[in-house]
Amino acid sequence: MRRIVRKGETSQLNPQVEPSHYFRKEYDSKKRWISYWHQIDEILTLSLNSVLEVGIGNGLVANYLKRRGINITTLDIDERLMPDYVGSVLDMPFADNSFEVVTCY
Repeated sequence: MRRIVRKGETSQLNPQVEPSHYFRKEYDSKKRWISYWHQIDEILTLSLNSVLEVGIGNGLVANYLKRRGINITTLDIDERLMPDYVGSVLDMPFADNSFEVVTCY
């Protein structure tokens, strides 16, 4: 995990929910599981080589895609969720055109 803190930014980004929010029965509803399938299917159908996922939630989609051989990088403001990069979507630490697609679900 790489923590990105920009000049003038506080060292503490402000997550909106506790990590446990993503690991409750109420979070993983039938509709959400269907959404996971659609997210995964879209990426696999497009045959992409590089994907950025902003906001990793419980990590299910990114972990599955990684196991399928997709080069997926994750970015989230909450370091407790263990993204590849911790930072803000308002100031992403990537050069333009670093990814074929950026997802945010």
